[in-house]
Amino acid sequence: MILGHTGTREGMTRPQIITFSKLVSAETDEGNVTEWHHGCCRGSDAQGSIIAVSLGIPHIVGHPGSHPAPDGYQGFWDELLPAKGNLERDEDIAKAVDLLFATPRGMHESVRQGTWVTVRRARKHNTRVTIIWPDGTFTDER
Repeated sequence: MILGHTGTREGMTRPQIITFSKLVSAETDEGNVTEWHHGCCRGSDAQGSIIAVSLGIPHIVGHPGSHPAPDGYQGFWDELLPAKGNLERDEDIAKAVDLLFATPRGMHESVRQGTWVTVRRARKHNTRVTIIWPDGTFTDER
């Protein structure tokens, strides 16, 4: 199984981190997770890749956008793909994974946030999406 993550550059809230860690751990406990994909941004991507590495996911794939994060974050990866425009990168992540974890900054879907662009692309490809809200609750779209 291939897992991926998209989230806010502001980083996950504490309740999001707790729920995210539990849900990703539950997936890795099955023993069939082979890859983790993320967008190489500061904040949620960085936090998620640290958790993925700590859970022993064997292959981390970075999908950098065309504009580097202001703090220069590049993240953890075993494989770094060529930089692409953010919309194209979001599409690539949505198509590459079997399950996308999303950690948005608000409690409602937004039109102009990259997190939601990636979620909508995943839905278009019938990719399973789990949205972990800032309060730690989650919605699993199967």
